[in-house]
Amino acid sequence: MPTFATPAPITVKLDLIAGDVHLTAGDRADTVVTVRPASDREVDVRAAERTRVEYADGTLSVQTPKRRGLLGRISGAAQEGRVQVTVDLPAGSGVRGASALGRMHGEGRLGECRFSTAAGDIELEQTGPLRLDTALGLVSIGSAIGDVEATTAHGHVRIGRIEGSAEIKNLSGPVEIGQITGDLKLTGVNGSLSVDRAYADVTAKTANGSLRIGEVRQGSVSLEATAGSIEVGIREGTSAYLDAHSLIGGVRNALNDADAPAQSDSTVKIVARTHVGTIEVRRSLLGQDS
Repeated sequence: MPTFATPAPITVKLDLIAGDVHLTAGDRADTVVTVRPASDREVDVRAAERTRVEYADGTLSVQTPKRRGLLGRISGAAQEGRVQVTVDLPAGSGVRGASALGRMHGEGRLGECRFSTAAGDIELEQTGPLRLDTALGLVSIGSAIGDVEATTAHGHVRIGRIEGSAEIKNLSGPVEIGQITGDLKLTGVNGSLSVDRAYADVTAKTANGSLRIGEVRQGSVSLEATAGSIEVGIREGTSAYLDAHSLIGGVRNALNDADAPAQSDSTVKIVARTHVGTIEVRRSLLGQDS
């Protein structure tokens, strides 16, 4: 169980073939690393024994043994042996790295995180700026303070709050965002896209799936679906300019006709397009911000 004196936040570099990672960030002045085999299989035991753990100049490196190229890592990761890595570290520490196969779970407040995996869930409680890439798996983030980039080929993306801008792509699966303070760009192919509260510009596009924005208050909103309904809620006190069209399904505008907004009022411009599906624009049904 390697232990290192780390009075300040550090950077964790992960280079794993097949491994699950559990990070716990808290108020502490040291970093403790535990590497265990994922099972009692000989290949797992050997992988754990050969995993390198090193610390220097504020960077903790955890690396499992390599015996193949990138294609081999993805297709034969399980045969390389699987490990479980646990790291207890100072709050605010950053994470960078990749795993061909494995989950990453984070508790506490992490700093900037950049992580990619071919297959595996990524669940983080709180992070700084975030960049994630996974081919298959769940992405679940409690809150991110900073800009977010997330890409997945197949999975479920769920982020509670983003204090910054975000660009999220999901080829197959739903995207759910609670609140975002900066500009948002969502791209999907098969799956619904949903945002509870957006405080700035929103651009969302999907081929098959619904688009829902629970509340917008200002800026520009562009929503486009090939086959799917569109729903937008306008914050009370915000005036809206609406340009909406549906080939099959119609447009329902529940906003009251209003005079031109006063200089102090907010205005939002909404452009919504769908080939098949209903477009509904109304006042927000959400309560006060939490």
